[in-house]
Amino acid sequence: MLYLSSKISKIPNATFKTSFKIAVLSIICVIGASLVVGFIAALVGITQKYIFYAIGVILGFYIFHLLMKKYYQTQVLKNLLVYLVQTAIGILISLLIVVPIIYIRMNVGEPFVVAGNAMNPNFTNGQYVLLNKTDEDYSRGDVVVHKYPNDPSQFFFKRIIGLPGEKVEIKNGYVYVNDLQLKEDYLPTPGNTYSKPGVVVLKNDEYFVLGDNRTASSDSRVWGPVAKDLIIGKYWKTMSGKTK
Repeated sequence: MLYLSSKISKIPNATFKTSFKIAVLSIICVIGASLVVGFIAALVGITQKYIFYAIGVILGFYIFHLLMKKYYQTQVLKNLLVYLVQTAIGILISLLIVVPIIYIRMNVGEPFVVAGNAMNPNFTNGQYVLLNKTDEDYSRGDVVVHKYPNDPSQFFFKRIIGLPGEKVEIKNGYVYVNDLQLKEDYLPTPGNTYSKPGVVVLKNDEYFVLGDNRTASSDSRVWGPVAKDLIIGKYWKTMSGKTK
């Protein structure tokens, strides 16, 4: 790597120390430029920041060349091949890093930060979890992240209580599914699930979701069932913090 960095930068008779500095400077330029471009994209509200990270990687190579200009033995136009090689390397690195990350986040697993106290004490505010996006076979008791039915730009972290086609009723502080009282061992305080009187019959693509902290959760008791296509993924594992 050190040998290539000195050759690409056309540094005559470069020592190990000089080559090492050049390699470090190259890495700093690439990482720094990608982070800055990605941060600017986030500030202006662009969600596809990975594309801008890729642009930053390529830009970083040119910043590196600008800083190392004094080492060039030829003019820029005569050294065009070096620029083309660096651009190709930048694009390749971007694809190798960015494309797998985007694919994994969109189709396999995605990180999520728990916000609020609706799932206390099983999941706490600020807890970092990983979602499984490949398994769409949702079962009762699964904890999922879904889009808010009244505003898809918001995301909620709730537990599935009722499945498609089932009848859900809340009475006397307990949840009944198809007229049978639901056993909920995961609740910190059983018997405190209250709601307006009424029975909810779920459609073939709907789920009834509730927070574990029933006295501090906005859920299907308030805004109704959640359609399957609004579910992003279900809880897979905890990345930071403890889960009960």
